[in-house]
Amino acid sequence: MTDATVYIPVASVDVADRLSRGVYRLSRPVGHRPEDYRTTHAFGWLVYPQTGAVVLALDPTQRVHCHKDADPTVLLEIVQDVTDEQMRALLAAYIVANAGGTVPVKNLIPPAALAEALTHQQLEAAGWFQSPV
Repeated sequence: MTDATVYIPVASVDVADRLSRGVYRLSRPVGHRPEDYRTTHAFGWLVYPQTGAVVLALDPTQRVHCHKDADPTVLLEIVQDVTDEQMRALLAAYIVANAGGTVPVKNLIPPAALAEALTHQQLEAAGWFQSPV
């Protein structure tokens, strides 16, 4: 993790996994990966041991390649609960307009989710990184 890393609360490990895979699929859509290619996620997440709360761990300055055949459908389905129809349309248009280029990962995360981002210091103060006894 870098100093720029932010932690965005999400509902579950399943949601974190689907978001990370959805963003990754923009760079390597199904059918455009070599058979032996094993990477499937754009970023990771943390789980709070005592409660099971989950946060995405990402660097908002990270850039994601948008493959020329990138299909935003999967990502749009994942963010439908935290975006409205207009936001999803803007996100889809943004992905299509940037196909073949790169975009900051922060532009793929709904603004409402980014507004809830936490810092490493905030997670540390809340006990997310306690050493085992």
